[in-house]
Amino acid sequence: MTNAARVKYPAALQRCKLDTPLLAAGSLIIALILFVYSVTKRIFYNKKDNKEDLTSDYYFTYYEKHMTIYKNGNGIIKHRFKIVVNDPGKLEFLRRRINISDGVKTSKFPSLDKMKKTPKDRRFSDFGFWYKSDNNIVSEVKEFYWDSLNPDRENKDAKKNPQELRWLFLIDKNKVEKGKPYEISYVTSVPGLEALENGCLRNDLRKDESEDRSFSSMRISHNIKHYKYIVSFEDGVCIDVPPKCECIINTQDGVKTLDIVGKIDYDLLYTKYIFELVHPAFGSNIRVSWKYNIL
Repeated sequence: MTNAARVKYPAALQRCKLDTPLLAAGSLIIALILFVYSVTKRIFYNKKDNKEDLTSDYYFTYYEKHMTIYKNGNGIIKHRFKIVVNDPGKLEFLRRRINISDGVKTSKFPSLDKMKKTPKDRRFSDFGFWYKSDNNIVSEVKEFYWDSLNPDRENKDAKKNPQELRWLFLIDKNKVEKGKPYEISYVTSVPGLEALENGCLRNDLRKDESEDRSFSSMRISHNIKHYKYIVSFEDGVCIDVPPKCECIINTQDGVKTLDIVGKIDYDLLYTKYIFELVHPAFGSNIRVSWKYNIL
């Protein structure tokens, strides 16, 4: 027998003592079936356990992201969600971040502490950050440039980027009851979120002048039962191609993109594009893109 023909069978097969060719064949088939079943079962449950490990600490019954763009390019981003904690002992913090690198190239974040001191009536002109939570389960908000692969490690590249802000919502576990929904909301105001002048795009204000589209996205890193994405434009913002929403899913065969049909809500002050999803796929990326008229 050549080296290429030597096959190491599972221990269950090696222990079979066979008296006849027929018995040998039957025992071999049975052992193979048991071996394949055990491997398949182990793989299946490992995958199931991995998924549960990622989602068992908490989930969202509702999550809403609402971004509003004004004619001068300033923006206000609101997040509002209801969280249910399965194991309060495991939930120490929530990680969040915002990146404005596709906006005005000179727009830079101040410190989060400074943003928290901004009065709410300055939200249309200054960087600001405000938050609240049911039962005050959020004990503190701390600027920290966490790493995607290791949340305890600081991401130095992100920290050096003046157009990226990362932080932690620290959770008071003593105020959290298992299985009870809590609403958390926060608002961020960003001057120069978009490179607009009188409602039209000025490409020379961007880092990449060749890019004429705008994007807003959010990655689904926990189970969400009902998700709503709203993009609003102040009356007078000139839209060439209206927003479209896509759910981008990574699969074994590549990337799968699903178009999410939305609705439009007009009023005297804003035009709102609303997209809703039920149980968006874990690990998917929800992306909204649109195009302004160019100045």
